[in-house]
Amino acid sequence: MNAVTAPAKPKLLEVMAGRLGVEPGAMLQILKNTVIKPQRNGKEATNEEVQAFLIVANKYELNPLTREIFAFESNGAIIPIVSIDGWSTLVNRNENFDGCEFETEHDDKGNVASITCKIYDKRRSRPIAVTEYLSECSRPSNPWRTMPHRMLRHKAFMQAARLAFGLSGIYDEDEARDVVRNDMTPIPVNETPKAGTEALKNRLLPKPQPEPQPEPVVEQAPEEPIVEIVPAEVVEQGSQPQQLEVFIAEARDYTADFQAVKTLKAAADLAQQLTEDDPGAGYEIEQAYLARIAEIRRK
Repeated sequence: MNAVTAPAKPKLLEVMAGRLGVEPGAMLQILKNTVIKPQRNGKEATNEEVQAFLIVANKYELNPLTREIFAFESNGAIIPIVSIDGWSTLVNRNENFDGCEFETEHDDKGNVASITCKIYDKRRSRPIAVTEYLSECSRPSNPWRTMPHRMLRHKAFMQAARLAFGLSGIYDEDEARDVVRNDMTPIPVNETPKAGTEALKNRLLPKPQPEPQPEPVVEQAPEEPIVEIVPAEVVEQGSQPQQLEVFIAEARDYTADFQAVKTLKAAADLAQQLTEDDPGAGYEIEQAYLARIAEIRRK
């Protein structure tokens, strides 16, 4: 008796391409060129990384061509990112979704302080409520500076949806940037971070140097060895060697951008431009900037 051979299971790329009406070959190139963000050196995603992305995209049946889902690549890992349109699709597609409500709180100056999202589920007698605070969520990017209410409302909606319907393995863009950077950007405990590239530029621009004063001749103590600047978060986490190596490598990525800079003003302008292009990497850019400024002043 001859064994019956089961039909071959369609590949994920073919499944998605068929669902979206695109040729598989064209679909692969679209994913590599536009949907999965290339690394800083321009290296595009590998076929294995595309496969990892497709597993998530097909699981949630989201459309990468309309930016419902896209991805970052980080050290060989894919970080799937779902836009607010994608989160809305997932929630409205759920048959148990029964509407949502938003409550906004303002501070004594009339600025938004927090937004609560309540999602109603037909299976539950009480809604799932999540409150997000601007002080915890705001980022140094143009959308957060110009549209804080909208961005905070999106954040509250996405977190409430995640809890209400068990949506796991996907991130919003801010969370993805934290994952890529290992969430190790230090914030001084006695300094409130200011949003915007202008604030960063003000911190980076060279300050007027006071006139040198003659110093008394004293016996010099032995010089201490130069050490890398370690973020406060790494110290609090026990200075894990692997995390520290990743941080140092990312900070040094920006060093090459400053090598051709010859003047202090050009370095400050480049720092501002890099921060506008990658607002989540302010600390790494600042370290590369300061290192280059020190080299220029020694010449």
